[in-house]
Order: sequence, then C-alpha cells, then structure tokens
Amino acid sequence: MRGAAVACGDLVVDVGAGHGPITDALVLRGARVLAIELDRARATCLRERYATESAVRVVQGDALRAPLPRGPYSVVANPPFSITTRLLHRLLDDPTRAPHRVDLVLQRQAARFLAATATDPVALAWSPWFDLAAGLRVPRRAFRPQPPCDATVLTVVRREEPLLPSVLAPRFAAFVAAHHTRWAAPDRGARWWARRFRTRF
Repeated sequence: MRGAAVACGDLVVDVGAGHGPITDALVLRGARVLAIELDRARATCLRERYATESAVRVVQGDALRAPLPRGPYSVVANPPFSITTRLLHRLLDDPTRAPHRVDLVLQRQAARFLAATATDPVALAWSPWFDLAAGLRVPRRAFRPQPPCDATVLTVVRREEPLLPSVLAPRFAAFVAAHHTRWAAPDRGARWWARRFRTRF
C-alpha cells in the first residue's frame, strides 16, 4: 500500500482482498473500493465489516472473471502469486479498458523480470501503453503464511502519450511474439519496437 498513488475519491480494485488489510488502508485514504475475494467465508466477513461503509463494495468471485469497473480505476492488491500472470493479462491486454495504474505485490524475481521490459516479450507487448517498474521490496517475513521468497511491488502506469493506438494492441503483441527471439536486446525497449512495428504495418 505504501507508495501507491491513491487519492480521496479514487476508485480502486483490491484483488484477493482476503481479510482486508489493503482494503482497510484504502478506506483510510478515502478511496472507493471494489474488494474481490474468491473465498466465500472471507467475503462474508468483509461484507459484515463494511456493512455500514458505502465506499466499499465486496464481490465474492474469481478475480479473473469478476466484472471490473467501466470508468477510470486503479488496482492495488496482493493477489495469490499463482494468478498474477493471468491477472496482468486480463488488466493490460486491452489498453482501451485497462486501469490507469496497477500496484501488485509479486514474487520478487517475477516483478524484476517484468520491469526489465526488453527481456520479457509479455511485458514488452504492453509497453507502448504502460510503463512497468519494480518498486518497494516486501520481505517474506511480512506474510502469513510465509512464502519461500521475498516479494516486490510491480507498478504499472498508463503512458500519458501512448506510442501506438490502443486498437493495435493485439497485432503488436503478435508482432513481438513472432520476432522477440531474433531481435531482443537490452537497449531495444518500447520505442524501438514501436518504430519497428510501424515500418512493418
């Protein structure tokens, strides 16, 4: 939660809300919160806790399928590590419907790999529309139960000026997948790939 850019009145999605520590922190900042929790018992506890809090809506369901806001929103969450890749695909594959910012707690190695955009074709496919950065480190002792590795907050921020039109996202992703093995290099980031894509299409 520390470091997330959340202002009073912002609509924020907490994915895998669990017992509500992130939801609690978001409410203290004055945010409107959509808390999504798969476990029925935990979701019931959250509903009871926030029964008189109009700024919080609790949805019991799968975060990979539950409806997301249509208007501007952000995501601040500590989702299960097992779903983070699929969750990021759901949030970022379509820039026309994506949040303006995402702060996710990921396994440290995964967050650093995604943030090094040029080395990962998945992250590179999102890069014309989003900046990805590895931020705050979260030691494993901060979790209960304790995982085998430390975590890091991956921050994804929508570019003010995208490098390509949003409608080209599927074609750009296919282009990266087809050519990444041959053209990947540490100095070939989002702008290099966007220029190369324009010359082909």
